[in-house]
Amino acid sequence: RASLTGHLVLSTIHTNSAWGIVSRLADMGVPEYIISGTLKMVIAQRLVRLLCENCKQKELPELAQLPNALKNQLSETLFYTNVGCELCHYTGFKGRKAIYELITINDEIRSVIGAPMQEVNKLLLLQKVQFLKDKALALLKEGKTSTNEVLNIIID
Repeated sequence: RASLTGHLVLSTIHTNSAWGIVSRLADMGVPEYIISGTLKMVIAQRLVRLLCENCKQKELPELAQLPNALKNQLSETLFYTNVGCELCHYTGFKGRKAIYELITINDEIRSVIGAPMQEVNKLLLLQKVQFLKDKALALLKEGKTSTNEVLNIIID
């Protein structure tokens, strides 16, 4: 209600994606006209653990554990796994990187609030929204994180 009067309101809502925020607000009983009239931007974020550069090792992942849609996309990727050394306190990971999914709510996006998810996804792709999954896969392809870290984000 404060945002209806022109106030900037920042809030957190726990969801698995940026668009999940819109769905969660609707589930909470917020009418669609209020959602479309007040939202300016939605962001989802995750912290991805980065492999220790000192001890990471190449691995041959079991492609069976990867979703079918990713197998071709990752066919020529060198995979690394966490091992552990003194520098990373024997965890195999050193540091984290924030990845995020950002959707700016413009007139086109407003028009699909309440629409079926298939229609929403088409529009988000046309708007070139970079999803959490895509950013996590980029870190995997760069050899900066492990397959398990990426699967945790994709499966979420």
